[in-house]
Amino acid sequence: MNEWGCAATKALIDSVDQGCHDLEWQGFAVRLIKQPWGELLISLHGAQVLHFRPASEHPVLWLTNRPKPFPGAIRGGVPLCWPWFGDHPSDESLPAHGVARTGKWRLVSEQLTESGGCWQMIPEETLWPDLTLSLRFSVGGDGLLISLTTANIGSQAVSVTQALHSYLSISARDSISIEGLDGCAYLDKLQALAQFDLEGPVDVTQEIDRIFKHAQSVLLVDHGWQRTLRIGKRFSGSTVVWNPGRSARGMVDVGLDQVDSFVCIEAANTAFVDPVVLPGGESVCLETQFSIEPYLR
Repeated sequence: MNEWGCAATKALIDSVDQGCHDLEWQGFAVRLIKQPWGELLISLHGAQVLHFRPASEHPVLWLTNRPKPFPGAIRGGVPLCWPWFGDHPSDESLPAHGVARTGKWRLVSEQLTESGGCWQMIPEETLWPDLTLSLRFSVGGDGLLISLTTANIGSQAVSVTQALHSYLSISARDSISIEGLDGCAYLDKLQALAQFDLEGPVDVTQEIDRIFKHAQSVLLVDHGWQRTLRIGKRFSGSTVVWNPGRSARGMVDVGLDQVDSFVCIEAANTAFVDPVVLPGGESVCLETQFSIEPYLR
């Protein structure tokens, strides 16, 4: 059973006193916030929240123990899939899940409070023509809110797909249940995007890659940790549930030794369900929120 999370992350956090620290994690520049309310670890590479743990809780986010070397994409936390989710629709030479998660970002504001704080990041340079991007995240109580704002500064409409690709830390895949998707239609990426209606529980003990037509909150009930995590969202009609199962054997940054420690439940706008067509001069904000609630037995 996964007891804590990434050992390298725990060692880094344990090595410093409370405060805000600019450090290096596995070759990546990071900002570590360690406060009485908990811990937050942010990567400047990809503007990625790598770790969030409220005080006296298990980590909310899972992070690999074996990341690919810099400047590769980091597996875990909440990668930003933007301005396309999955493969590029017309150019196979472009990276999967877009350019935001491997871009250079900078922290432009940081505000701490007794119970949390607020941070804002922007790319160091333009990531995609005619589009600007900013990321805001805030911590309060036992919750984390992430907001990704896209603005079209051009004159022509632009199509965008995107996701906040959340890797959620769990005790074990056979010790959790996912509530809130009952009866929803979904597209199964393991069956050539065939559509089904969910009947019964979501089974993540085997490989799963489904896009649910779903715009509401989901509850991740972890019976091993006796914890309920609410995954809320805004401006998202697609909820993606993913775990590679035995396919993790061929993934150097997951492997069969780590695959049982996470499940992805993602707020998204996908090409198959709810792509965003953003007119010139307009903006859109994709949000997801993680909050710990009383345990549902």
